[in-house]
Amino acid sequence: MRHKGCAAFLAIAATLGSMSAARAAEHKLIEWGFDQPNTMDVRKNIAKMEERPFDGVVIGAHVPAGQLEWTDWSHKAYTKADFQPAVDDLKNTAFHKFTDNFLRFNATPADVNWFDEAGWKAIAGNAAVAAWICQEGGLKGLMFDTEPYKAKIFTYKAQKGSDTISLEKYSAEVRLRGKQFGQALAREKPDITVMFTFATSVQHYKPQTTYMASFDLLPAFIDGIVEGVGDGAHIVDGLEMAYGRSKRSEFDELHTLVHDARKISKVQDMYDNRVTVGYGLWMDCTWQERGGWFPDDPEKNMFTPEKLKTAVTNALEGTDKYVWFYSESVDWWTGKGLTPAYIKAVTDGHAAAIASAHLAPRHKKLLAHRHSKQKARVAR
Repeated sequence: MRHKGCAAFLAIAATLGSMSAARAAEHKLIEWGFDQPNTMDVRKNIAKMEERPFDGVVIGAHVPAGQLEWTDWSHKAYTKADFQPAVDDLKNTAFHKFTDNFLRFNATPADVNWFDEAGWKAIAGNAAVAAWICQEGGLKGLMFDTEPYKAKIFTYKAQKGSDTISLEKYSAEVRLRGKQFGQALAREKPDITVMFTFATSVQHYKPQTTYMASFDLLPAFIDGIVEGVGDGAHIVDGLEMAYGRSKRSEFDELHTLVHDARKISKVQDMYDNRVTVGYGLWMDCTWQERGGWFPDDPEKNMFTPEKLKTAVTNALEGTDKYVWFYSESVDWWTGKGLTPAYIKAVTDGHAAAIASAHLAPRHKKLLAHRHSKQKARVAR
């Protein structure tokens, strides 16, 4: 019996080890920034792009009918036919290394009131078109930029009628629109992933800045999407608040923040099941305050190559799946603002995370659950 027990234990240990390694390999680094390509750029340059140390990229759908991310949240109702050229580009792109690619979606220009039925019919329709592009083009889903580039659509006091309509009533309407948005996505792509630059957790973060506090309608919108998308979809809180972090303890604190933010949600069970944790890393973070980006004098930057390598490894180890890697002064596709030291930092940081067994808390819990099931089978 002891020999059998030992053999069983070793088998379980080997299984857990392989599961842990496989799980780590599922953690993905997604490139995004001012160098964002459109579908035609990707089709023409994918072989060269895949030489970079990423697992995917955020892509714009730009066609003669319009640039989706800058006009999707408006009365302009797009059709699938409008974006057939973008789908054709994606279908004719030979993706290999870039397995997890996302379509950019903004809340822009945000000139539709939450109570505007006709306007919301157009927005939900545009969401459906976006999901269709993802489904037909083999993309994982949407990269939803929550930042208000024009109207402050997620700020209660900025809404028409906020002086007479209560926050509770506005929140109920926002939640309804979020549900309609989620249902539109799920109709076209039931397994869609929607990664937000930040989501409900922005309202639970301490200390609250004036900027963070201004997103008082966002939790209701996230609740609605969580309700609307169904069990096959994934909502990622992308935690833009992680931008300048590098320590594993800092990422773990933010991981806990997302799960604690369930207290704000009105659909807590669904939130638990459908919301996961991601991180944003900003390579040239605070470049404006520092007077520029200095790839040849890295001590002037927030991230030196060594610190950036540490940040990439810790973020990838700590995420549930995704880390989005942002930059403004750098162009990964032309090489602008890059040096071999910075390229190596990202490459080595990514490789170290894949080789690591230090998984995020959510993954540890999953492995423990599988371990107990494996143990039960051995006992039988």
